[in-house]
Amino acid sequence: MIELFAWSSFAILFATLAICMVRLAKGPSVADQLLAYGTLTSTSIGVFMVAGVVIDRIFLEALVPLALVSFVAVLLIARFLEGEVE
Repeated sequence: MIELFAWSSFAILFATLAICMVRLAKGPSVADQLLAYGTLTSTSIGVFMVAGVVIDRIFLEALVPLALVSFVAVLLIARFLEGEVE
């Protein structure tokens, strides 16, 4: 049952990754690309979490810093685009 869940989750997550990469490459504006970047990193964290469940090893020591750096990067770029950074 876990394998069915894992393969279904992988399929959905990789489809989301593909859509986000297309949006990242072809985004009509920088804001769309920024949103795609945030979604891409969140989805990649989901891929690592599902992989960790499948192999019985959770990658928290790698995923927490990835999530924090991604979140801070999105916030800083958004503030820069808004024009508040001096």
